[in-house]
Amino acid sequence: MADDLEPNFMLDKNVALASDDDEDGGTTALPTKPHRSLEDEDDFALEGEWNGLSAQPSLSQDTEDPKATKKRKKKERQKENKAKKRRLQEEQKEPLPSSGKVEDLSRGSTGPSSNNDHSNPANQRPADLAEYLVKMQHKTFGSGISDLELADMSIPESSIVDTSQYTKPHTKDTLPEFIRQVVPSLYARLKDKPKINGAPVALVVSGAALRVADLVRSCRPLKGPRGGEIAKLFAKHMKVSEQVEYLQQTPISVAIGTPDRLGKLLSAEDGLKSTNLEYIVLDSTHKDAKNRTLLDIPETRKEVFASVFGHGPTGSSGGKAVMKLVKTGKIKLIVY
Repeated sequence: MADDLEPNFMLDKNVALASDDDEDGGTTALPTKPHRSLEDEDDFALEGEWNGLSAQPSLSQDTEDPKATKKRKKKERQKENKAKKRRLQEEQKEPLPSSGKVEDLSRGSTGPSSNNDHSNPANQRPADLAEYLVKMQHKTFGSGISDLELADMSIPESSIVDTSQYTKPHTKDTLPEFIRQVVPSLYARLKDKPKINGAPVALVVSGAALRVADLVRSCRPLKGPRGGEIAKLFAKHMKVSEQVEYLQQTPISVAIGTPDRLGKLLSAEDGLKSTNLEYIVLDSTHKDAKNRTLLDIPETRKEVFASVFGHGPTGSSGGKAVMKLVKTGKIKLIVY
C-alpha cells in the first residue's frame, strides 16, 4: 500500500491515531475538535486576507478630491454654527432666578383667580406680573444690555393694578365692564370732559389694527354724554402728521392704538400728552392666528417696551417720559 502513496502525501494525525487503535482492537474516541478540510483552510485564508484588506486605510480618504474636502468642511462649519445658535437661543429662553412663579404664567397658573383662561397674565397678582414683565424684558433685550439696565427697566409692583379679582372672560366686549369693576376711579374720570386736547386719561395698547378698531367700538359707551373722545390710533388709516393735527383739536379720554404708533405720537411735538395720563392698559387677551398674545410676538413685544415705555437703545423719547411716571407711581399699569 505504501508503494501506492504519492511522494508528497502526509497522513492526517487523527487518522493515524485511529488506525493504531484499530490494530490493537481498542475503541479510542476521536478528538472532539472538528476536522478542518482543505476547503475550510481556503475559506479561513480568504477570510484573513479580507480582514487584512478591510483594516487597511481607505484610499479614497487619502486621495480625497480637494473640492469634496472643501465641501465637507463647509458642512461641518455650518453644523457647528447651527449648534452654537441653538445653544444661544436656549440660554436666552432660560428664566431669571426667581420663586418659580414666572414660568407658571406661560403654562397656566394655579393662582387665586377663578377665570377659566389661566394662561392670561392678567389673572395674576401684581408680584407675579412684575416677574412676568421682567422675563419678557429679558427675552427682548437680554443679549444686548447689562443686568443693571434691565433692572432699571423693571416696572414696580406698586405700579401694577391687581386685576385678579375679575373672574369673567376677558374679551373685547367685556373691557368696559372690566374697567368699571376693577378700576372704578378710571371709570369715573372717563365721564368728565378733558380740559386739555390730546391728553388722555388712559392708553390702551393692542397688537393689531383690527383689534384696535374693535376695542374703540366697545369702549365708546364709557365716555358718556360729556366725556372725551375714544381715539383710534394706528398706521393704516392716517399719517402721523394727520393724527397729530387731530389730537391738537380733539379732547380725548382714551387713546387706543398699536404700540409703534402710540410711541411716535407720544414723542411727537403736540402729539399725545402725558399730562392727564393715569393708566396704561396692555391688551393681552387678543391672540393672533398662531395663538400668540401681545407680549408673545417678538416684534410687537419690542415695540411695547421700546415705544410705549422707552426701553432699550431704540426707546422713544415719549416712552422714556412715560416710564419715569410709571416708576413714581403716577401712571399705573393694567394687564387685561
